[in-house]
Amino acid sequence: MSIAYDAAFSVEGKHLLLTGAGGYLGSAMARLLVAGGAHVIGVGRNGDRLQSLAEELGAGPGRFRPLVLDIADEAGMTKAFEALDVPQLDGLINNAAIGKTGSLRLADKATYMEIYDVSVASVAASIRLLLPALQKAVANSGSASIVNV
Repeated sequence: MSIAYDAAFSVEGKHLLLTGAGGYLGSAMARLLVAGGAHVIGVGRNGDRLQSLAEELGAGPGRFRPLVLDIADEAGMTKAFEALDVPQLDGLINNAAIGKTGSLRLADKATYMEIYDVSVASVAASIRLLLPALQKAVANSGSASIVNV
């Protein structure tokens, strides 16, 4: 895959964390980011999908490191993020979602809360937990980015 990046938008050498990396959109983003030279920590619940993606991307200009994690589990997320060994985090891409169908009118509270935990609460928690690593990037290189999909 050949991709031309404008230097202002280059991800070459950047350390990024991508949630929902095992899904359709997340895996497509991971492919593009690694092709652009980024070092991507791909978070997801499905270890087989993440491992498959890691094997596929093994020869890319960047790197892909799978991290099996349910981001709705804040205690697990805290432990996993504290154990990350990255010099800094240049970007956080909150892409995780739960594919529940139906309408708000028909959804029960448990379903609604499950969607809320992944789509809203985990986004806030990931930003809070990863803020020190993002701030380190700002101190070292002048910028860091958070993208909420």
